[in-house]
Amino acid sequence: AGDTVVVKGGTYNEAVAIAKGGSATARLTITAAQGENPVIDGSSLSSIATDGLVQIKDNINYITFNGFTVKKSPNMGIANRGSNNIISNNKVLLSYDTAIWHRIGSNTVFTGNEVYFNQRMNSTSSSDTGITCSSSTTWWPAALNSQKDEGTGTVWKNNIVHNNCGEGVVANKHDQIIGNTFYDNWSINIYLDEATDVIV
Repeated sequence: AGDTVVVKGGTYNEAVAIAKGGSATARLTITAAQGENPVIDGSSLSSIATDGLVQIKDNINYITFNGFTVKKSPNMGIANRGSNNIISNNKVLLSYDTAIWHRIGSNTVFTGNEVYFNQRMNSTSSSDTGITCSSSTTWWPAALNSQKDEGTGTVWKNNIVHNNCGEGVVANKHDQIIGNTFYDNWSINIYLDEATDVIV
């Protein structure tokens, strides 16, 4: 708690599980080195032991995760299972499933992220420069997703979400969707899924 982990630029071919948290008065910050681009790349992985290529584990709270590129996850891109976390200024692309998932916990802020070319499960082709969504798709996850009845009070703010083969965002109860840009997603851009007390 209170530490800052600074990650140098480069490509890291691994899944990352964050298992230590901070506190209300001393956050744990994991951030890209200034002006550098650390890339967490799952293209060499056929499966991962966690929900996301980057996962904040159960009840790991008061984390700031900032400034990474997370790409080619064989499952989800970033999966948050804690509360009072901040996921900011990341790029998430080419995840097989949801790009950013708030699975368990409350009051987490996702801000300034760019999310694109995800939900490869519903694509006929994809690359770093584009994705082609299947016309026969009958089910689609969301690029941004608060798990219904579990991940509550999420703030989705100032994110850019585009060209995903599914929905843009699925909100849960007490969520706030503020100042985002959604475009060219395959399904509904903003979906309030049995959600109450939501601000859009």
